[in-house]
Amino acid sequence: MIGNDTGTHWDIDVPVSWDGYVGNLLLVQNVVGESQMNAAYWSIGAEIQLYLIFPLLVLLWRRVGIFSSTAVAVAGGFVGVFLLEQVRDHGHQLPAAAPVFLALFGLGMLGAAISFSDDPRLSALRERVPWIPLGVVFAATIAWLDWHWSFAEALQNFAYLDFLGGLATLSFIVAASRARPSRLRSVLGLRPLAILGTFSFSIYLVHLPLLQVERQYAVNRLDLSKPMTFFAMVTFGAAAIVGFAYLFHRAFERPFMSSRQRRAADGEFVETGSPPARPEPSPSGAAGGPQAVGEASVAPDTGS
Repeated sequence: MIGNDTGTHWDIDVPVSWDGYVGNLLLVQNVVGESQMNAAYWSIGAEIQLYLIFPLLVLLWRRVGIFSSTAVAVAGGFVGVFLLEQVRDHGHQLPAAAPVFLALFGLGMLGAAISFSDDPRLSALRERVPWIPLGVVFAATIAWLDWHWSFAEALQNFAYLDFLGGLATLSFIVAASRARPSRLRSVLGLRPLAILGTFSFSIYLVHLPLLQVERQYAVNRLDLSKPMTFFAMVTFGAAAIVGFAYLFHRAFERPFMSSRQRRAADGEFVETGSPPARPEPSPSGAAGGPQAVGEASVAPDTGS
């Protein structure tokens, strides 16, 4: 139904060979059968592999502290980047492999600890470091590199751009978590953005085949110019995909959400400008281990 060549990214998704079926079945589609069936799903394989490693990072956090565990995750991620470059030099491209994600997971742990911890050292970092200027510097560095690099150079160094993006994201998230009034937190907490975020995973799952449907059965038949094709896809096309993704969310994602998640999806916990609640300390003076962002998330030992 959607197997015609349209000159888009979907052309590499079909037809599907045996390794594409195996990769998707075993959730290793970032290294086996890359880009087949749905190219966007490469990150599912990466996430599954990181979830297997994540308990080790949590254990390391508890044993040696958040700073040391973050350093190990970042170092491990870039060791993986180096090894992947050696593999590619020998002719095995593995275009969807992304070991830098280990470093990004480490940054996420660090960002959660700084944002929600009552530890005096982390609280001082949260309140005293100029996080917004730092985030702007990291984001501007990405823009500058993208401007000066060719497309091929940017692809070759994508892991480093990803890491800079992680640093920028960490900076802005920590800035939005501070107790002082925050325009950034108010903007990110706008109800339309917050509700869109509740079914963003459904958008991720269905957007690529729907782009192909729109291109194959609608836009290409209208014989539009390239500028008009782009305009139609980013306006009417994007709106249609968001609408369909919401229906997909209601049918296949929402039934498996907890009651708390459903209330959040309905906007009940949408941030309105007040600072996020801090976790209550345990009787020993420290909260438990790291948990989901938004709940108590601080390790007992945060030293490096």
